[in-house]
Amino acid sequence: MLPIPDPLHGLGSFYSAAALAKKLPQQQALVRTGRWTGTGIHGRDLIGKTLGIIGLGKTGTELARLVMPFHMHLLPTLQCRSSARRIPGMCNW
Repeated sequence: MLPIPDPLHGLGSFYSAAALAKKLPQQQALVRTGRWTGTGIHGRDLIGKTLGIIGLGKTGTELARLVMPFHMHLLPTLQCRSSARRIPGMCNW
């Protein structure tokens, strides 16, 4: 049975990557200064992008699982752990 990782670590990493891709810090700055127009800064989609993951322990494996629906290309820095190999498609790079 695959050990269940703490989902908050991987989820937090995913939220951070998505926020940066969508340029949320820049959009928030516009809102705070009253210069938000609703157009202009939109950021990029995550679909098909490349994501580097440092280590495939519990957090890295959970992050890799979370981005699978976005068909992202994964570039891990360490070998895929045996627990990650149990998830279909996880170690196909």
